[in-house]
Amino acid sequence: MWWFDSCRMRELLYQLYPNPGNGQFMLSINSSDEELIDLKLLDVSGKQVYSKNLTIIKGNKNFWLDFTFLETGIYSLVLKSKETQTQTKLIIIK
Repeated sequence: MWWFDSCRMRELLYQLYPNPGNGQFMLSINSSDEELIDLKLLDVSGKQVYSKNLTIIKGNKNFWLDFTFLETGIYSLVLKSKETQTQTKLIIIK
């Protein structure tokens, strides 16, 4: 079974799919303004295992995320903008 995680961050709509996945994910972000997003991936202990800065332009933007170097497990994907932060589970099954 596949889930789509969706969340609304103050005029920033994103989807992460497929979730669970094999380590390759699509992050689709739709923003009403241009902004910089700090993306972090944390393991279950809270250790940061990945980070990237994403420049979001007004409209829809897709990002391929390749986490195939990580083990099977549950991770936290954190998206932080200048004004807000959100977190969602990301599940890798190999």
